[in-house]
Amino acid sequence: MPTGKGSFTLRSEAAEKFLVAADSANRLHFISLESGEQKGLLFGRRPVLSGDSALLGAENDRGELSLYGLNTMARRQQYFFTHPISHLAFGADQRRMLVLTGDQTVFYLQLPTPNVPSASPAPATH
Repeated sequence: MPTGKGSFTLRSEAAEKFLVAADSANRLHFISLESGEQKGLLFGRRPVLSGDSALLGAENDRGELSLYGLNTMARRQQYFFTHPISHLAFGADQRRMLVLTGDQTVFYLQLPTPNVPSASPAPATH
């Protein structure tokens, strides 16, 4: 994995066929576990993967959550929060996501259905 000759702290998330490694430069390295190849590079932090719903969630900017399709790496949905995101987790059914923000507000989001891009970004509600 190219590091730009820097020193990084890595955090990783894995799902069936994919690995996402987050470095200290806010880059998300998207890697195929089958081939070992880097399939993409996104900017963000706090990555969370869901194999069942084929989604990657990450905070791209302060309070901005983006969901990407694992197979295409295309952005599928965006949510905006008034405070930074502290924690992300997919629900047990993989169709919902729990988001905890810096002001200790919990959001439970209904996620887009697999392989069907949404028409427009939806505001987060709690």
